[in-house]
Amino acid sequence: KAFVHIGSTQAGGSLVGKTMATDQSTLKEDKYFFFVDHGNLAPCVWSDAERQIIAEDMGEEAATCPEYLLSYFNDFLLNATAADSDVVIHDEWLSMPSSEMGLLNVLGDYFDPVMVITYRRFFDWVLDSYNAWRLGSGAGLAALDSTGDKVRLVDFIRRICNRLFEADFSHEQTLVDLLDFPGYTYNLWEQYNSIPTFRDNIKIVNFHDGHIIKSIYCNVLHAANACKLESDRFENNKSAKSPTESFVSKYVEMEMSLYWSGGVGSNERFYNLGDSFKEKMDQRGLLEKDLPKDCLNQSEMSMLLKASLEFERIMLSDYHSYKGEDEMRQHFAALVATDTFCSVDLNKVIESPKWKFLFEPMEEFLDV
Repeated sequence: KAFVHIGSTQAGGSLVGKTMATDQSTLKEDKYFFFVDHGNLAPCVWSDAERQIIAEDMGEEAATCPEYLLSYFNDFLLNATAADSDVVIHDEWLSMPSSEMGLLNVLGDYFDPVMVITYRRFFDWVLDSYNAWRLGSGAGLAALDSTGDKVRLVDFIRRICNRLFEADFSHEQTLVDLLDFPGYTYNLWEQYNSIPTFRDNIKIVNFHDGHIIKSIYCNVLHAANACKLESDRFENNKSAKSPTESFVSKYVEMEMSLYWSGGVGSNERFYNLGDSFKEKMDQRGLLEKDLPKDCLNQSEMSMLLKASLEFERIMLSDYHSYKGEDEMRQHFAALVATDTFCSVDLNKVIESPKWKFLFEPMEEFLDV
């Protein structure tokens, strides 16, 4: 078998790839060869049309298959076959359209594909995607970069969910039909589920269990040595954990919205200037919650939760009915209670003398 993990960074993809690379010798003991250190396989399996789209969006290099790679990959498969071993591949870019048919071609008749996808609640994925997009790594959301606007979190959510929020349900249409994001769990699942060869060979790992690696090693691969290795690390609190609260603070978001003008931002710069806002607030005994807010309205939050529940119900029906729905509702309610779906009302902050102190050292850079 060929176990292919295509989870996005927002669903722990980078964590999975790095950990498997570190553990490749242990995986080999379990009769798994891990494909690593030789570039992404995805450009070699995309259609010409998809490569052209990627080249126009991200540059020719990102869309080019290195000349040696397919030959190396074929040798990799032959070596695994000779060792009577399965293979493991991690490549987030296999989420792009046309990857599914190209993947079947390069695996040939000797390895049956098993797709491994990491599930994250939709609203949770959206929140984390905002930060990733700001830093230039939001796959599938690049179209927003061309707007040139200084987009806050609430603006971001409204833009990517505009079809959902503005939908007229007078005709037959499901919530999930209104949302299409390459890289999100449901879209990956639907993409590969549409191909008969993959349909019964898709494994979904739950991001919210808090131990993605352990789930993959123990429950998907059934790799005894790797499972024990990760289980021991997990129990000794040495396991690389999935980020569960990676959302930016309102101070950092303010800095992003006021001073970011397109392109890739600097993580360090955003957080340093965000800390500067916080220090000025602290000096005056003010808290983040004291800033004027602009929040998603009740209808928007209701639709966001409904769509998130529907995604999970379709993909993980047993888990959803057992405890997933209750846990998701509790998670969403906790985020609403802490104003997570809110942004600072920048117009009020800028126009009110009360908040002038926030910008005094940086007035010369203010561009609104």
